[in-house]
Amino acid sequence: MPKIIENVEEKTFENVIDLINENGFKNTSMKMIADKTGIAVGTLYNYFSNKEEMIFYVIKKSWKQTFKKLDLILNKNLSAEKKLEEFIITLYKEISSRKVIGRELIQNNIIEEEKFNEIRKNLTNK
Repeated sequence: MPKIIENVEEKTFENVIDLINENGFKNTSMKMIADKTGIAVGTLYNYFSNKEEMIFYVIKKSWKQTFKKLDLILNKNLSAEKKLEEFIITLYKEISSRKVIGRELIQNNIIEEEKFNEIRKNLTNK
């Protein structure tokens, strides 16, 4: 009977970001990600068909977390000026926390522009 591993996506999330920040996208392998997550490479491929798919999952998930934080700010009972200030500070901190991952994806043309457009559209709507 195959071993069931819970929350593989969640377990890989931070590890992928850390490894890409440390090694860059090209130098981070699925094996490195699997090793750091404590699972077999084959198991990782059961959840993500390739490294690019995994990276997009990580980016999308991290932006969802950012959008939740921004929504909390927008729903506060503050002046528009204070909301804008908190919004910008939070957005800056969130983007800064991603360190190299965004630059790596852009420089290496990893994720198709249409996938980034989804994130861009959500941010513009905020």
